[in-house]
Amino acid sequence: MMALTEELVAGAARHVAGGTSVEYQGASIDLAPPWRRVTMAELVAEKLPQFDFFALREADGGSDAASGGEGLAAARAAA
Repeated sequence: MMALTEELVAGAARHVAGGTSVEYQGASIDLAPPWRRVTMAELVAEKLPQFDFFALREADGGSDAASGGEGLAAARAAA
């Protein structure tokens, strides 16, 4: 599904902008595949290292799809 999305967006950019590189708010963005694969937890950790993303779900004792259903300890160990 990710490859399909990448090709859809890159194809639209080529059609509209003539290439996969576009300008947005003064920054150049390259929409050519492949895109970086990263989890939401990794993105939060990059921008807010002091924030404990996993604590949000630990309060409920839950696990989620991001951890493969194996619980938060496995996801935290992988991050």
